[in-house]
Amino acid sequence: MTIATGELTGLQQVYGAVFDCDHLYISGFSARDDAKLLFILDRNSEVIDTLVQPGWSPFGMGDLAWNGEYIWGSGWGYFYGMNSIGEVQDSIRNPEFYYNRAIASDDNNELFYVADATSDIIPITRDGEIGDAIENPGLRIYGMAWRDNDPDNCNLYLFCREGPGDTQVNKLNVENGDVRYVFDIPSEPGERAGGCAITYEWDTRHWTFIAQFVGDGNRTTIFNLDETDSWVSLQPNSGSIDPGRYLPISMQFDSRALNIGQVLEGYFIIDGRQRGGQDTLRVVMNIDEQRVQQEDDAVHMPEILQLTSYPNPFNSKIRIIFNLPLKGTHRLALYDLEGRLVETLSNGVNTGISNIVEFDAGDLGSGIYFVVLKSGAQKLARRLILLK
Repeated sequence: MTIATGELTGLQQVYGAVFDCDHLYISGFSARDDAKLLFILDRNSEVIDTLVQPGWSPFGMGDLAWNGEYIWGSGWGYFYGMNSIGEVQDSIRNPEFYYNRAIASDDNNELFYVADATSDIIPITRDGEIGDAIENPGLRIYGMAWRDNDPDNCNLYLFCREGPGDTQVNKLNVENGDVRYVFDIPSEPGERAGGCAITYEWDTRHWTFIAQFVGDGNRTTIFNLDETDSWVSLQPNSGSIDPGRYLPISMQFDSRALNIGQVLEGYFIIDGRQRGGQDTLRVVMNIDEQRVQQEDDAVHMPEILQLTSYPNPFNSKIRIIFNLPLKGTHRLALYDLEGRLVETLSNGVNTGISNIVEFDAGDLGSGIYFVVLKSGAQKLARRLILLK
């Protein structure tokens, strides 16, 4: 899918893109505007709103990133976190270099990665603490995006002005610096790489890559990388059962964004260590028009967050139950009394149904902890007391 973003928005240069809650946010530059605007498009490529880009860069924001809570935009001096109506909620000073053109967010570890074309790639925490630089592997980087569960453990994708069309995608292992070539995106003369994003919200069946083409084209291209398994989920997705005990397992299916006539297949594997061997349960979902639930019988999904836990106080294990709106993404995390992240418990696309997380405190010491649930502009926190 290609969107004539420059023509739709009037931007002379389109820079960044990020997708959240059925909205595509576009940053860029236009000399005709006193204020640099952030454009919001719907899935039909129609402009539905504009926001004023924060910061004082005369060129507007560069690359954009979404960390499950705010939209983050790179710029001069600082990069800024905004809510869905453009209000600045946080800002972080740029490390080492004055302007960062590329930004990506690793939500699970609450880390950003920033870079300016040929600079090294710098990890930085939400508190502004700078980590060890990752040496630039000789690439001109103008867009970055983070992909969880990359099959090669190269989670940081780089949109570079390399290759025959200056629109090459590579990916980086942030632990060892290993770089792998992914592909060259076809481009027209006068076009080159801009910002980029990766999401599984655009199409729940696939990881989707969003690429900004800067220059003569000023367009946005959206295409699928590969399939995800988000159409089916297990809670818990792994575990063990002691002899004489039982473990309840919930299997949930999600047919949203799927087409009638599609057949999806997966396998649920049970490893029988006591007796040896494995049992394999074949799981198939067939999208059948005749089985679409009538509106009168539909389950009404919550519009606000719901978060409970028990037992509380707890000795070692606690069950956390949370309900989410149908659309958007969420993050459930555990923090200590000082506000330090202990563990990310859940992070992904909202299902609109009840979710259960069973947490084992393990080696954690007795004390007060907080479990925090965030989805869009909503946020809930609950106090947990661990007694050992």
